[in-house]
Amino acid sequence: MTDQDIKEATPHKEKAAGTDDLGMTIDQTQPAISERSAYPDVNNYIYQNNFKHPDITSELHQFAMFGYNTNDGKPTGVVVHYTDNPNNYSARNEANYVINGGWQSAFVHTFIDASSILNIHDTDYGAWGSGAVGNKYFAQFEMVTAKNFNDFAKTTSYSAWYTAYLLNKYKLTPSLAQEHNGVGSIWSHSNVTTYLGGTDHTDPDAYFAKYGYSMGQFYNLVKKYYNEITNQAVNQGSMDHLTANEQVLHTDGWHITSQSTNYPYSFIIVINQKTGQEYKRYAIYRNQRNDVANAYPNVANAAKSGFSLNVPVTDAMRGNTYKIISRYAQTPSGEGSYKDYNFANTVTVPAVTKQNKASMDSLTADKNTLRVSGWHASDETKGRNYHYLILMDASTNKEIRRIQVNNVARKDVQNAYPNIYNALNSGFNLSTTVDAKLKGKKVYVISRYSATSNADSNYVDYKFNNTVTVPGGTTGNKNIGSMDQLAQIGNQLVINGWHAASSANGKGYSFLIWQIL
Repeated sequence: MTDQDIKEATPHKEKAAGTDDLGMTIDQTQPAISERSAYPDVNNYIYQNNFKHPDITSELHQFAMFGYNTNDGKPTGVVVHYTDNPNNYSARNEANYVINGGWQSAFVHTFIDASSILNIHDTDYGAWGSGAVGNKYFAQFEMVTAKNFNDFAKTTSYSAWYTAYLLNKYKLTPSLAQEHNGVGSIWSHSNVTTYLGGTDHTDPDAYFAKYGYSMGQFYNLVKKYYNEITNQAVNQGSMDHLTANEQVLHTDGWHITSQSTNYPYSFIIVINQKTGQEYKRYAIYRNQRNDVANAYPNVANAAKSGFSLNVPVTDAMRGNTYKIISRYAQTPSGEGSYKDYNFANTVTVPAVTKQNKASMDSLTADKNTLRVSGWHASDETKGRNYHYLILMDASTNKEIRRIQVNNVARKDVQNAYPNIYNALNSGFNLSTTVDAKLKGKKVYVISRYSATSNADSNYVDYKFNNTVTVPGGTTGNKNIGSMDQLAQIGNQLVINGWHAASSANGKGYSFLIWQIL
């Protein structure tokens, strides 16, 4: 903008501290209306009550007549303000303050309350309500404080209708600036602060939030009125949820088109955002959406415009980002003539998280047999078709023996770990003969899946903590004994005890020798 543009779009005076959005003094002697903690859904309440907007009352004043900084001299959008005066519920009071001199610090085109739409400045010329840049591009109006929820709903309904009226008047299409990084025809004062600067106000966000409302919901209401005003063919949609986890991509929302009677087949199409290519399309049946029917009563398919779909996640989807297209088509294949709605929402399917799980059910040994049972499930078993159990010496951590096993079904493992590649066929049972290499050894087990038949390379292991000591083996030369009784009973000497020696094998004679001391 030129220096002249900035000068034209800048108020003559600064607003005083402690005033409302227009500089009007807030009457602190009147208590503000207290807010409840919860309210009905605002748009549904408006639809149900079918509020009829009042006629626009025009009392045009020439405060500061300057044009817009646009090629055609028309505004490029509409700014929604809130007066932020909790004790003034009258559009007339706010307008009178501006008319009687307050305009020198700020003014807008129109004030809206629960009973009136009061236009005091020609919207073909700029106003001083949203900083120098905003003033040079936008028509502007103020929402006045409501006394209660019903009045808030009315004021909101009339404000949305007036926004739609101005958009139609200046041949602008509804679009919300905050959804498009500061590009659009519908702005809050807060949006102007964020994207254009020259002002620091954040209305009407906090005011809307008191009633559980938002600019996004206001935008939906504007679109409803805009469609009614313009009577244009409707093709609208909204994504309620788009989520993905390791198993499922879920989407639900709605899509309407005024030409749906000519397009009887419905589809949800999953698109790879990076490549723009279709991943897959799903034929669907639309579900009931009474809220959409209330918002678009003149659209034939509004009541049956909903969709909800769970897409199973495949390996090819993992790590990729997707968006959704809703389609009405004339053919069962979805090709030929159709009506699409491209949702801006995207979701990224989680990348592959490889799991390696196992459990030892039993590890036992007697002098003849060592027995092992359990399971080992791993996402990395794909392409590794040889399964071995490796018996390890716990004292040296050296391999004693490896034995190939055939896996068995374990539905309990599949139920517990449905996403691990080989969970169903992860079980094993092994019985192996105890030989000299095993006797006397403390043993633990490693389960190994390998791509090679000897299992020496390209493998994935799981080491079990369980151990078992195999009976037998060399225990060393021992010569031990114990005297249980040595006593004289009457004229007899009584001796009881035991003597064991590892070297006694092959020595068939035993003696007791005593010495007189």
